[in-house]
Amino acid sequence: PRSGLVVPAPVCARRLAASCAASMAAKDEAPAPGGAGVLGWLGFVIVNIAIWGIIIVSSVVSWAVGFVVTLIYTGVLIGMAFCLRRYGARFAAFENLLWVLSCWCVFILGAYLSINVIPAPDLQRSDATRAMDLPMSPGYADFGAVLPANSSDELRQWAAEPSMGTHAAPSFAAYEGQFFFRGAPDDGQSNGGDILLKSNASAVVRVAPELEAPRSFVVFGSALYFIGRQVGGLQSDLWSIDAVGAATATASLVKRFTKGHQVHSLDSIDGRLYMKAEYICPTRYVKTIMWTTGTAEGFRNLLGSDCPTSPATTPPPHVPVNPTAQPQPPVDVDDVPPRAQLLGLVLMSCLPMLTIAGLILWKFRMPGMFFNLYYGFLILVAVLFFIGTIERDAVEIFLKTFLTLYSAGALLAFTLTCLLREVLPELLESMRDWIVALTSLLLFAMIHIDLQVPPTGVAWAWVVYALTIPPWLLVSVSVGHVLPLVLGSLSTFIVAWKISREIVRVFYGHSLSEVPMLITLAILALQGIGIIIGAIFYAKHRATVDDVVRGSLRRCLGQ
Repeated sequence: PRSGLVVPAPVCARRLAASCAASMAAKDEAPAPGGAGVLGWLGFVIVNIAIWGIIIVSSVVSWAVGFVVTLIYTGVLIGMAFCLRRYGARFAAFENLLWVLSCWCVFILGAYLSINVIPAPDLQRSDATRAMDLPMSPGYADFGAVLPANSSDELRQWAAEPSMGTHAAPSFAAYEGQFFFRGAPDDGQSNGGDILLKSNASAVVRVAPELEAPRSFVVFGSALYFIGRQVGGLQSDLWSIDAVGAATATASLVKRFTKGHQVHSLDSIDGRLYMKAEYICPTRYVKTIMWTTGTAEGFRNLLGSDCPTSPATTPPPHVPVNPTAQPQPPVDVDDVPPRAQLLGLVLMSCLPMLTIAGLILWKFRMPGMFFNLYYGFLILVAVLFFIGTIERDAVEIFLKTFLTLYSAGALLAFTLTCLLREVLPELLESMRDWIVALTSLLLFAMIHIDLQVPPTGVAWAWVVYALTIPPWLLVSVSVGHVLPLVLGSLSTFIVAWKISREIVRVFYGHSLSEVPMLITLAILALQGIGIIIGAIFYAKHRATVDDVVRGSLRRCLGQ
């Protein structure tokens, strides 16, 4: 060499090998060529928003147009998914999402057919629609038409009064030295609705059981009567408060009406407690008058039965109502499910989507199929339940119970699997994010719906809610995913705020002026500092803490 510097051959070889190794490592660490990138995903989102908007608008024009557009879109999605398979793993995420959308489109196509092709009974419509379409009972278009011939002028005048706007009056009453009224208590224990309250000029207390929207107060005999709805219920009933109830703030149920009755305008006339009622029978919309002597046994409908089999064309004669006659409850068509359509939904929507999703999961190993299988089975069970009944109270109880147990059971099963298996099967490992996200988010939502947190002021609900925080942290450690930890942190924040508010409420009542609010925020900040210290400790010793927790849980499971 010109410089006269001679580099030994072994040194050159070592330098060349190191350079090649560094080059290969950089190549391995570099992102795979191709791929969609951020712009690709953005375009995908925009296209889907536009397409689903087109499907919705097309369905408004005609269900057949919406069906055709959805069918074409489904074909495009499936075609693109097959095309992307040629590129291997480069577009695996895109392909996965395309199959998820394709399966849901199959479900929607089946729903189009089951809802629009299979005929449904005319009575499977909303109360408002049927009320406009169903004819009035001949001769019963007005409340006064059902009165006996020798009714007093006072009773006839009451029956002729317009109900709209006055049926809830009065919304208060004085009885036995107490003042009963409807209002929203400022005690932090209310969900925001008006309930029945009692005041004796020194304090305001709730009446038990808690009754929403109390109205039409009237003193009859030796008791106070009114219409009210139990908290969480859907139907208003007839309630009373006697002298003992006035002293103890307790109401008693007099008559539970069949769901669908709209009862209002209570009044004490001619020694009876009269009320107006409106409801839907299978073939007509009924307006009638009911009366009672103050007990459920003494309750009568002036029509003789709630839904007469043959409508009268003239007002009933003055004949005393047969006290031994058994009233016939109206057939509430809202409780009669459209079984043919629901069965069609099972056969043409749920089962096809579940079958296709299962085949794609087995054949192509697409982890996103868990989305279709998880919610597809949920919808299938719900539809099968609806085939039996769509009664609103039963549906509400079923959905709350099933969704809570379903999400909790799925998350628990995956958590136990992660604890019992050191290494998950490849397919299950690829589905980890989908499983944890879908099950955790649904369970988190159901916990708040079931316990009515944060609006509720019930102490036991908050205690149960606070007890759900540690399980979230344990699940996060067990499944190796951050989402349960985030959900547990959100719950911790909600509980911290509740603690701060309750501490301030002890000294300042329900005031939210400047000083109580500052103290509330200061207590919340102190709790936040404690949480930060705990988070720093966990971050510094995360590996050790996770190993200890997992080891303890596995030992509890006998591993």
